Amino acid sequence: MAQMVADSSSLILLAKCSLLEIVCCLFEVFVPTAVVVEVASEDLIKNHPDAALISELISKGAMTVQNPGSDEFLSSQSLHKGEKEA
Repeated sequence: MAQMVADSSSLILLAKCSLLEIVCCLFEVFVPTAVVVEVASEDLIKNHPDAALISELISKGAMTVQNPGSDEFLSSQSLHKGEKEA
């Protein structure tokens, strides 16, 4: 199965378009911890259905939370923490 690493905007937009579950069936989806914090915190889950869906898919194992293995790209100053990890 093909693999992909998802950043915050990708997860949010796919969830809002009702495509995230399909993507999870087509790809092995990896999500960095910083991205999960940005898109699926407890406060967000209460008020945003897309955040609740992302959290649910992670809980079900449809997406894997995994930190990056290399610090090579994490040093870029122009990216947010979630983007650096993705």
